[in-house]
Amino acid sequence: MHIRRLLAAVAIPVALASVFTAPAAYASTDSGKEAVGTRFKNAQTGLCLDGSVAGGVVLKTCNAGDYQRFVEYADGTLKHVQSGRCLDGSASAGVRLYTCTLSSNYQAWYTTDANQLRNLGAVGYCLDGSVSQGVRMVTPCSSSRYQQWTRY
Repeated sequence: MHIRRLLAAVAIPVALASVFTAPAAYASTDSGKEAVGTRFKNAQTGLCLDGSVAGGVVLKTCNAGDYQRFVEYADGTLKHVQSGRCLDGSASAGVRLYTCTLSSNYQAWYTTDANQLRNLGAVGYCLDGSVSQGVRMVTPCSSSRYQQWTRY
């Protein structure tokens, strides 16, 4: 009987800690740190979303750096690993990395069956990546490969 109480006393705090711990930018491995987060590769250009607070959100050659990694949350938020800011899309301000705001539909994204990244706040707008036009919000969403993204 004492063993059950002891196991329960240890198991409950460990389970709660795993529920309330925010995702880390890195996961520990035996060899050091392993990057966590998803990269988004544009179907037309073959380039990846890349962001910095100073440089904005652009397309660049895919690499293993944190400037191209986003942690995906269940509410659709895409948090940029390097800056700690969220991918924010609005029709007026464009695509940017912005301070994460709870319940902001402009920071909520979902993937369609056509591999588009649609924004909940800017209804009808999709993330579009073009070398000449840059990363932007475009409406209406179309079957254009500039609006198709794969997780990489």
